[in-house]
Amino acid sequence: MNARVFVVDGVRTPFLGRRPESGSFSPADLAVWAGRALLSRSPVRPERVDEMILGCMTPPLGDGHIARTVALRLGLGMDAQAFSVQRQGASGLQALSCAYDRLSAQRTHLVVAGGTDVAHIASMRRTLGLRGVARLYAAKFGPRRLAPLYDFLSSKLRSAPSPPFDVGHFVGQGIGGRGAEIIAQRFGINRLAQDRYAAQSHERAASAWKAGRFDGEVEAIYGSNGAFYVADDAVRAGVTFEQLAELPALFDPPYGTVTAGNSAVMVDGAALLLLASEAAVKRFGLTVMAEIVGYAWAGVDPARRRLGMVHAIAKLLRAHNLKLGDLAHIELNEESSAHVLACQSACAADDYAHDELHREAPLGVIDPARLNPHGGALAMGHSFGASGARLALHVARSLQEQQGALGVVALCAGGGDAGAMLIRGGFVS
Repeated sequence: MNARVFVVDGVRTPFLGRRPESGSFSPADLAVWAGRALLSRSPVRPERVDEMILGCMTPPLGDGHIARTVALRLGLGMDAQAFSVQRQGASGLQALSCAYDRLSAQRTHLVVAGGTDVAHIASMRRTLGLRGVARLYAAKFGPRRLAPLYDFLSSKLRSAPSPPFDVGHFVGQGIGGRGAEIIAQRFGINRLAQDRYAAQSHERAASAWKAGRFDGEVEAIYGSNGAFYVADDAVRAGVTFEQLAELPALFDPPYGTVTAGNSAVMVDGAALLLLASEAAVKRFGLTVMAEIVGYAWAGVDPARRRLGMVHAIAKLLRAHNLKLGDLAHIELNEESSAHVLACQSACAADDYAHDELHREAPLGVIDPARLNPHGGALAMGHSFGASGARLALHVARSLQEQQGALGVVALCAGGGDAGAMLIRGGFVS
């Protein structure tokens, strides 16, 4: 029988991507900022932490083992274990999954786990070098569309790099915005619905910040240029769907529906959680925020990878004999409006349940009030390494006062991969 795994606390940095000067961080810097804030308010001394598990898609040049670097900078003991994981946009959730496995097997008792990444082009230049930036952007958006950028960056190198590998078909069908266009067409999700959902995300996020929902969850950081960052800089209070409707289609102009306004901006950010076994909770007298009950991963065709979240949630609910209606809080990573709305439709559709999930009945209707109630990545931005940990932290904090209430976090990764995690609020004996 698996031992129980508890969330003691968690901290994230502001998610930064809009300001030109925000490109002054490395992934390790961001993780250290979050880790110092987390450990400074913990009754457990850093050297008592057994392990660091860190998700990161773009570790700095010469620092491939970023988890160990961060662990040492945070003052964890020299004998503390550390390992880094990479699962594209779900790297932070993968780190938490690994921590859950090790804690539930009682191979460790105190773990700092989460993720960190940079996406602002200035930050990536510092982290990856010009060649790395060119390759990453080409892999994300397709070599043809980013050819001018690639040529420009390559011209700045002393020796011309080899051209990026041919990912045009894979990117166009699964990773880039065309994948969102595909599922929007499949479920009949029009431009108006997507823009309305994006505006709602900004409205909810702005209201949550104003109401203090992120107090204690987000800790301020300083940039190397002396700038002071206290909040996510992509959130736009007062944005309307009418304003978003003026933006051009990105991938299939002029008739496409996916735009910069109803897609998430990539951001710099880090999120770390302190996880503990039940034995460690008792030994150190720790206060429990929430419990990680389990997780599930699923794979689908890369052409519809964003629907993988539905498959991961279905597996998770089945494993724990639960229904969608049992969940008080659901966080679906908002890479785009289209894929969140498509996941809602897929959960409620009889044909999708029968043909894709191999169920007799659909998962059910997701209550809009319980879905991303405080905004999501459409407003705050998406950090490949950190988003999974950010979502888990926010659900844990949201349910902290609702002892026994259940929440689910889900997000997808590149290549048709997706994960979901089940979290229970408070401590239930």
